[in-house]
Amino acid sequence: MNISELAKKHEFKKDVDYWQHKQSGQWILKHDAITKIANAENIKLIKIESLYQSDICVRFLVTMGLLVDNKFVSQIISVGEADTNNCFLSYLGCIAEKRGIDRCVLKLINAYEYGISSEEEAEDYKQVEKPKPSKPIKLEELVVDVEKTPEPTNGVVVVDDMEIVFGRNKGKMVSECDKEYQKWLSTSELDFKTFKNPDGSLKVDEIKKLNDCAKYFHSVKQGEEAVTF
Repeated sequence: MNISELAKKHEFKKDVDYWQHKQSGQWILKHDAITKIANAENIKLIKIESLYQSDICVRFLVTMGLLVDNKFVSQIISVGEADTNNCFLSYLGCIAEKRGIDRCVLKLINAYEYGISSEEEAEDYKQVEKPKPSKPIKLEELVVDVEKTPEPTNGVVVVDDMEIVFGRNKGKMVSECDKEYQKWLSTSELDFKTFKNPDGSLKVDEIKKLNDCAKYFHSVKQGEEAVTF
């Protein structure tokens, strides 16, 4: 059965249920579309046998048949295999099973002679949605405009706002914290602008370490007992 007949019979849509592989010219059917064919044609799974299984390779022997009046009028056997060289996913058993079943279905409807394959048969056959390009960050967005910095209302100017990565205010921005906490941060003598990566992101691990040290130093310097923020 060629791709045109198949698409018409099962109401498949091009580039949704099937597409043409540019490099090989093969017509590629999605696994869900092949499952739909199996249900429509009354193709049933007879048995799956394990030929070999390890941490890096799984191989199954799959037997399927065309069921007519509760009798299998034709049967086909195929191998479904997956290993770390031909499969990018970790669940090798599931991929091996899918490959074996899809191959049996396609053989039973004589699809291979028309250049039709399953997307499960090769990683290269699968349609992968390309990630959308991230919006470039403008340099001016990384630079704090000192002239626009609001006047301090509590003795502390938040020049370079950042997310707190420790203590009771973890997850908050510095500007969202209460004034006492802001004052405490300001006395820790941390200059957040010096702890940035070349792309403008903050060096969170370094800031966290220094904040932890500053917290302890501040408590000791004030002659207080250790305080957990």
